[in-house]
Amino acid sequence: MNQKEKITPEIVKPVEKIERQTEDSIDLDPEILTFLREHIDINIYPPEMELEKIWDFTKTLPPESQSSARRVLINKFKEKLAETRKKAARAQVEVENLIRKNPYISRKELMSQLSQIIYADQLDSQRLEFGIAVDKFLDARDKVQSTVEKYRSKFGKRGQEELFHDLFGGLPKGKIVIEVLPASIYIRIFDIEDFVFAYLSVPGTTERSARNSGGAKINYKFKNLPELNQKVIIENVTLIPPDYSPRLRSHEEEHTAFDYYDSRLSWKRSLEKPLRAYKNSMKGEVEYNAFKSLTDRLASSWVLLWESIAKNEVLAYLKEGRSIPFILKSLEDDNGLYNYFEDSIKVFPEKITKWVRKNKIVIKDKPMTEYEISYFAHDALYAGWHIYKKHVAKALEAVKKLFRRYEKSPDDRLKIIRLLSQEPLNKWHRLEKILS
Repeated sequence: MNQKEKITPEIVKPVEKIERQTEDSIDLDPEILTFLREHIDINIYPPEMELEKIWDFTKTLPPESQSSARRVLINKFKEKLAETRKKAARAQVEVENLIRKNPYISRKELMSQLSQIIYADQLDSQRLEFGIAVDKFLDARDKVQSTVEKYRSKFGKRGQEELFHDLFGGLPKGKIVIEVLPASIYIRIFDIEDFVFAYLSVPGTTERSARNSGGAKINYKFKNLPELNQKVIIENVTLIPPDYSPRLRSHEEEHTAFDYYDSRLSWKRSLEKPLRAYKNSMKGEVEYNAFKSLTDRLASSWVLLWESIAKNEVLAYLKEGRSIPFILKSLEDDNGLYNYFEDSIKVFPEKITKWVRKNKIVIKDKPMTEYEISYFAHDALYAGWHIYKKHVAKALEAVKKLFRRYEKSPDDRLKIIRLLSQEPLNKWHRLEKILS
C-alpha cells in the first residue's frame, strides 16, 4: 500500500541523437576544452543541470560550431553519466551491506564508513544526498529500537500484543510475532481476521484486498505512535508459505528503502507549484483548447504518480527475485492490486468538477454541463492510463536487457536495482541505452 501524492511531469530538454564523429569533424578549441574540464570531468548530479550548462554554453559559440560542439559535449556527458550511475549504485550497495551486517552500527562509525565509500567511489558531488539518506535510516532505526524496547520493558511478555493494540486500535485474537528489522517493525500475523483488522486500519482499503494480500508496508500516520509512521510492515502468514516469508520480507523492506531516496529521482516536486498556480489562475470564461490542455496536464501528473508507485513496486519485486514477465503481468492486470486507474477514477473527475465550480469556469466556445466535464475528465485520465501501461512495458523491457547484460551474482542484481532507483521509471529505457 502506498499513500498517493500529487506529482507533475519532469521536464528535461531533449538530448540530441549522437552520431559517429570523424576525427576532424570538430576542432576542440581551448574554450571547449576548458568547459570539458570544468563540467564533464566531474561527477554529474543532478544530470539535468549539466545538460542545461551544455545547451547554454554552446549558444555562446559561433553558429556554425554549435551543432558539432553540442554533439561532442553530450557524448562526453553520456559517458560520464554512465560512469557516475554505476559508482552511485555500487556505493548504495556497499552502504546497505554495511548496515545489514551490523544493524546496530553507531552513527559515528556509519558516517565514517560512508565518507570512505564516497571518497573511494569519487562521489563527492552526491555526499549531501547520501548523508540525508543515512540520516533518515539512523533516525528510523533509533525510533524503532527505542519503541520496541519501551514496550518490552513496560509490558514484558505482553509487549507485542500491546504494541499491536496501540498501532491498530485493538488487541490481536491470534498469534503474532514482531521482528525488529534495521529500520522497521515486521509483524507476522497468524490469524486472518487480525491481518484484515490491521490492514483495514488504513483509510481507503477494502476487506477484499486485505484477504488477498500477503503483506503490506503501512504508509499511514499512527495516531498513538507517530514515531512509527511508515516503519511498520505486516505479513499475512495464512497466505504466505514459510519458505516464502523471507522473500516477502525482502519485498516489503525494499519499500522502506525507497523512502530514503531523493524524491527528485522519481519526480520534480518543483514543477507542482507552477501547475497548481496555472490551474488556480484559470477563472471565468475560457477557451476549450486551454481547458483541454490543462485537464490533460493534470491527468499527466497523475500518470507520473502511478509511475512513481509502480517504480516502488517494481524495485520491491526485483529485490524479492520475481521475474520480469510476472511483474509486468501483475502491474497490467486490471483486476489486480495495481489498478491505479480504478483507484483514481472517482477522485480525479470530482477534483476537476470541483475546481470548475469553485473558479466559475465557463467554456465559451464549447459549453459543457458538469456531467459532461466529469466524463471529459474521465476520458483524459483513461488516456493517461494507457500511456502509463506503455511506459511500464517499455521500462521493464529495459530492465530485462540490463539483467541479461550485467547480472552475474546477487550483488550484481542489487546494483542494477540501485541503478534503476536513480531514475524515474519512464527514463529507464534511456538509462539502459546510456549503459549499453
